[in-house]
Amino acid sequence: MCKRSFPLILLLGCMQALISLPLHAQTLVVRRSAAGLYGYSLTAAQDNFAIPPRFQKAFPFMRSGYAKVVAENGQWGLIDEKGNFVLPPQYQYIGWSDDYYWMDYLQKGNVSDASLQQDSYNQLIGFVQNGLWGLVHIPSGKVVLSAQYDALRYPKGGLLAIGKRQGKDTLWGLRSLKNKEILPLQYHFLQSVEGGSYWIAGKRSAEGKLLFGALDFKGKFIWELSYEALRFEQGFWLVRKQNRWQAYKAETLDACFGKQPWDAIRIADATHAIVQKNGRWGVCDIQGKMLLPLQYRSIYAIHGNRYRLAPFPEWQFYDETGMRRAVLQLAEVQAVDKDLLIYTLDGRSGFLSPAGEMLSSPQYDYIRAVGGGICLVRDSSGCYALNRRLERLTPPADSVQLDFPGFLSVYRNGQWALYDSTKRQIIPFGNYESIRPFHFERFAVKQEGLWGIMDRLSRWIVSPRFDSLSAYTPPYWIAYRGQHQGLYAEDKQKWLIEPIADSLHLLSRYACLMKQGNSWYLVRLPEGSIQGKMDDWRPLNDTFLLVRYSGYEGILHRLGQWVIEPYYTQVSGLSKDGIFTIYHKGKYGLVNRHGEWLLPLRPFDALGLAQEGLVPMREGRSWGFVSIRGNKRISSRYGSVKPYAEGLAAVQIAGKWGFIDAWESLRIQPLYEEAESFEQGKAMVKYKGKWGVIDTQGKTIVGFEYDSIERLPKGWWLVSRNGKQGIVDAQGIERLHTNYEQVVLLNEAIVVVKQNGHWGLLRMDGFMLAAPVFEQYLYDPYSKLLVFRRELPWQTIDIDAD
Repeated sequence: MCKRSFPLILLLGCMQALISLPLHAQTLVVRRSAAGLYGYSLTAAQDNFAIPPRFQKAFPFMRSGYAKVVAENGQWGLIDEKGNFVLPPQYQYIGWSDDYYWMDYLQKGNVSDASLQQDSYNQLIGFVQNGLWGLVHIPSGKVVLSAQYDALRYPKGGLLAIGKRQGKDTLWGLRSLKNKEILPLQYHFLQSVEGGSYWIAGKRSAEGKLLFGALDFKGKFIWELSYEALRFEQGFWLVRKQNRWQAYKAETLDACFGKQPWDAIRIADATHAIVQKNGRWGVCDIQGKMLLPLQYRSIYAIHGNRYRLAPFPEWQFYDETGMRRAVLQLAEVQAVDKDLLIYTLDGRSGFLSPAGEMLSSPQYDYIRAVGGGICLVRDSSGCYALNRRLERLTPPADSVQLDFPGFLSVYRNGQWALYDSTKRQIIPFGNYESIRPFHFERFAVKQEGLWGIMDRLSRWIVSPRFDSLSAYTPPYWIAYRGQHQGLYAEDKQKWLIEPIADSLHLLSRYACLMKQGNSWYLVRLPEGSIQGKMDDWRPLNDTFLLVRYSGYEGILHRLGQWVIEPYYTQVSGLSKDGIFTIYHKGKYGLVNRHGEWLLPLRPFDALGLAQEGLVPMREGRSWGFVSIRGNKRISSRYGSVKPYAEGLAAVQIAGKWGFIDAWESLRIQPLYEEAESFEQGKAMVKYKGKWGVIDTQGKTIVGFEYDSIERLPKGWWLVSRNGKQGIVDAQGIERLHTNYEQVVLLNEAIVVVKQNGHWGLLRMDGFMLAAPVFEQYLYDPYSKLLVFRRELPWQTIDIDAD
């Protein structure tokens, strides 16, 4: 009887247990009715609601057996698995202030239908009333913390982090779940680690810096508030002081992974750490023994004792003879001058000699070369300037700038000063808003919103009175009043041109250009009289300006004298002989740089630039030459000509180019499809589709076998054939065969070449100094510094195997 009844009794017991399970164990699913309200069904496919749809919003049931809902009044509450309110709908929000969904609710006034809210945590949950947070016990509805806090974080390790705003800050404290104060509301940072076993606290010092400490779940401080940074990692405390990290065991607080602090440290496992010093990474064991040396750009732990390593790029340094001076692994390198380099490691910078000697550790946040062997640097003490001997030129400050070679403007604690490159203080710190050095030891100084002018002895030459100053040519200043410019005479202490101009441009101490509206005016100095009007102008060189007025052109000297007044249709630029070619109404003429007419306007079909006393001239379709006085020297019998150079002119006869001398003697036969003018006794010419080089006797110097030829220094030639480049010397010898994608001649000894997409270094006798394996090369002609860079492949190393 007993044997027969046992299965029935067991089945009845299982059914009774199943019936006693709460409904949420049967997976209640949030569903929306046709009316737009939310309720709960047993499955997503069922239409029958286990909890009727009567909520604006409903969220999945939490493990504690409660679900958050938003009632029709827009307030939040909690229901049980039968749909009864455990916490009535009287709250603005239910959850925690570190919910992602709380942030979403603040921004949108709503949260996603599918939001999975955090659990209630031991029958307690946070709520918001009148914009402030409190804590309530769910089953009883008893308020544990009244709504008086600006933040309430999800409890960790039996402790609640509470926050209250004070000005722009939020001050944090800790309370137990029974509302006992563990940490007062006076910390600017609070974060739990290890599931609430420990808390990291931060407090701002009088200087405004955050200092960190750590405490256990009982509120006892393990680390006092004296550290720049602090974190917990895999059973170890990592603390930072004076920008250096040290590791300690969590149980004993004994130092490990080396007694000397590191620039950075990452715990790999219980016995290994990845450490960094001077920008380089390595691996050490818990006793501090280096298992992988400090020489890598980055290290990642894979598993066990295996590591993935990224070497720094390799930089090879060569001198101007092609001798290798150093091989280093660095992140970046750039030249300051021939005696000093800047290098970068892990985002920090230092100084290096061209021979590869590290002159400083990577101790600077940045280094910027500004010329003259001066660098602006920033480190923990501030910003200051260094010379090439790494001597400080300025005190540490908030900022330093090089406004003019040899002068440094220094800003510190709201005041400006000026130093020169000998460390001498020119203008002491004062209540100035800015200092700008100009030529001739004049300094524009801004005080109380206006600019004045000081000399090298810090004396006011002109007291502050200008809105801005933009240029100085003794004794005149271009100064602003509002948006307009004027010309101020320093010696006379008055305006020569009142500040009514849209723009001013000082040509010299004798002349100035003034713009008003769409027109420019020439103003003579010091009298300030207007001498001419123009529409536009542009500099031809350091002496002459090309001027346009009413559709005509002319030439103005920087001293304010008209060389050619703007009466002519077109003025060509200066020839090598210093002669302008002028065109006007179908006629051409020549004027020298002093404004003297060499050839008055005459009817030519075209006139070129005058060189070596002769000028290309076209009559009809043919070209010849006239003298600079207009006398016909060579009849118009050529299809085209080029100006004379080195006594010879290229001329086209019957479609072919040859060369004639000044007496029209045919010195080189017309054999070439194209021809360039002579330079240093050599001319590039094209024969039967290929380029070569000839001398003034017509002798072939470089054979006709190249697709293109370019001149190089010292009479050498860069040649190309079938898309590959090489070098031919002055004697026509192919010193470097056309085997390279690109060739860069540095000097007679060495050449940089590109082959298969990579750079290398060759001696001119063909000896390979550096194989073409580099992604990049840098060459500074001033310092003669030549550096090649290549990325080294990643490595995987098992430290036990080594």
